[in-house]
Amino acid sequence: MPTVDPIVYRLPALRQAVGLSTTTIYKMINDGDFPRPVQLTSRAVGWPAHEVRAWLDSRPRATGHLAPEDSASD
Repeated sequence: MPTVDPIVYRLPALRQAVGLSTTTIYKMINDGDFPRPVQLTSRAVGWPAHEVRAWLDSRPRATGHLAPEDSASD
C-alpha cells in the first residue's frame, strides 16, 4: 500500500518527523520557536504538515565534518 503524506501530524508522528521529544516540542512552542498546534476536536490537537515542513526548511543545516557510517561490516 502506498504511503500518504499527512495533512496534520499528531504528536507521535510529529516527534518522529522532527526528531524531538514531547518536552522539547512544547518548550519550543512556549518560547515561540515551533508551530503551535491546531485544535482538531475538544480533546485532540495536531500540527499542520505544511507548517512543520516550513519550520524544518527554516532550520540551519548542519555544517562541519559528519561522522562516517560504521564500516565494521567491510
